[in-house]
Amino acid sequence: MHRRYFGHPAFSWIFASTLLAGVLGSLSIYHQQLRST
Repeated sequence: MHRRYFGHPAFSWIFASTLLAGVLGSLSIYHQQLRST
């Protein structure tokens, strides 16, 4: 039983990059809406 699979660097890197991309996308959209008003 290898439970270190979910602790794999590649898996965590993909998760972190996806999360970061979502946050940056939300911030950019929020910033554009803020400037449009």
